Amino acid sequence: MTPNTLSTIRGHIARNEEQPEWVYLDIKGNVTIGTGFKIDSEDQFASLPLINEDTGQDASEADKRRTWQIMQREKSGDLNRRADAYKTMTKVRMPIAEQNKRLDREITTRAAKIEKKIGSAAWAKLTDGEKAVAVDLDYSNKGGIDAFPAFQKALRQGDRAAMVRESTFFTDKKTGKRDMKRLAHNRQAITGESKPVAERNLNRQLQGKPPAPLLPLPPKRPKRPEASDAGESDGQLQGGAGDDKLAGGSQGDDLSSERKSLVEDLTKQDDPLEEILMKKPADLTQDEVRQVSQARMSATTDDDREKLFEIERGFYEDKFGTQPVEHDETGRMIEPEPKKPTNVKPVP
Repeated sequence: MTPNTLSTIRGHIARNEEQPEWVYLDIKGNVTIGTGFKIDSEDQFASLPLINEDTGQDASEADKRRTWQIMQREKSGDLNRRADAYKTMTKVRMPIAEQNKRLDREITTRAAKIEKKIGSAAWAKLTDGEKAVAVDLDYSNKGGIDAFPAFQKALRQGDRAAMVRESTFFTDKKTGKRDMKRLAHNRQAITGESKPVAERNLNRQLQGKPPAPLLPLPPKRPKRPEASDAGESDGQLQGGAGDDKLAGGSQGDDLSSERKSLVEDLTKQDDPLEEILMKKPADLTQDEVRQVSQARMSATTDDDREKLFEIERGFYEDKFGTQPVEHDETGRMIEPEPKKPTNVKPVP
């Protein structure tokens, strides 16, 4: 899997699941953290790479076990709560970087499984958006991709209309509840429709009305050389168009007006986030990246969310690189090590 594909799928699932750093209970009372990571036991929870929010340092085992017990007590209460209802209950957090490493392992495993089911030739012909939806269906449903045989057939045949038709599902079949936001986002990824159009056409589809015609997808961009072929970094994000440069220095001029617009949309003049957004992603501290992540989760438009995600991605690609994940002789993914240190003190 290319770094671009992995990044697209990661961003898609993170957008559907969101990425709370604190511990919460899902609707069934399972202890959960991050992008829907269900934790089955206290020992498993105690082994997670968590930090103490107050100190910014690694959380102690005592902190983790105390948090586990707090969540066990919460199971006796109302489980129909949003994840942010649990935010102030504990101090342990899973940083976005750790979430992304864990999510990348999940994506790599699930994508390989789907590719095996539909065949490598069919998988290679799919767009990154179609691959993202396939992995999302496997990730968010108890039966995984096996519960969607008609969708698998559509993947094999490269039938976009069938992918759209067969990718809907019930969040709770007994009550007829669906996650409409997620389903619309999945439709967007397959069709390339705008958010309002995807939402409107999804409603038509679920009401049994004649399907809306699908517009042809834009032609694929030519592949850019991998980092190993390009020598030193040219300050650009992998896979973007030639004008997708990171802010800062002469490389940042192409995005300066966009970045200024983003600052105006998301901040006030005296908001510290304004200064963060004007920096190069590579210069950010872990705390500054966390603030960008929180702003992304609170953003009200898809455009702002995408721009903020590009800043986060620029930070992590600078620290961990963009090379494909490596596996040991048993097939397990090797935990990536940072190639560059993260700034401890903010850069002016």
